[in-house]
Amino acid sequence: VALVTVTMSDPREGIDFFPLTVDFEERHYAIGQIPGSFFRREGRPSTDAILTDRLIDRPIRPLFPKGVKNEGQVIVTT
Repeated sequence: VALVTVTMSDPREGIDFFPLTVDFEERHYAIGQIPGSFFRREGRPSTDAILTDRLIDRPIRPLFPKGVKNEGQVIVTT
């Protein structure tokens, strides 16, 4: 099961690129791993999560129209 959320803000002035952020978050409790330490946070993204971010970013970036300056964020939670 995956939950995908996409949001966009108002256009930003003074930039010459499309600021798109992609976050792939694989929750540890979803795969049966619960941190046993005092801090029960997810921690840094793994190398696989970073590569998955890039695999999501590369194909969808060209789908946006040229000249878009809105900051976009794609969050995928599994």
